[in-house]
Amino acid sequence: MTRTSEATKSPPPPEPGAKRLDRFGGSTVFDIVDLERETQAAVFLRWLETTTMTLTFAVF
Repeated sequence: MTRTSEATKSPPPPEPGAKRLDRFGGSTVFDIVDLERETQAAVFLRWLETTTMTLTFAVF
């Protein structure tokens, strides 16, 4: 059996709420998640706007 050295140990689990760095230039995962949420919100607002306009034109 081989001895486990410091070099072969896996890193400790991240602290809850800690920011993780990804492999692309140090940007954080949370920034990517925030961008995704902003994109989804913008798509929803665009859909809501066009639906409202379509219903308005259909009524008048």
